[in-house]
Amino acid sequence: MNLSVRHSDANSTSREDLTAALARGDEASRGARVERIEWLAQHYFSPGAVMGDLAVLHMLEEARRCFISGHFVGALLLATSFMGM
Repeated sequence: MNLSVRHSDANSTSREDLTAALARGDEASRGARVERIEWLAQHYFSPGAVMGDLAVLHMLEEARRCFISGHFVGALLLATSFMGM
């Protein structure tokens, strides 16, 4: 995925250039993210209402988001922390 901007000086990068770079990155990773969402949907069980510490529940949700985005080390660290609670 190439998120590079088209200016030699990063300080002169316009909002439009940054938006275009992010759009290219989003387009490049979209298919893989869809596949990870589909995989999670097959393996994730939602019991409905879950009671617990909000910080702990937030860790689980953040692990899910990290996995979908492809931040696998973050997903592993958060999932491990969640299981340790």
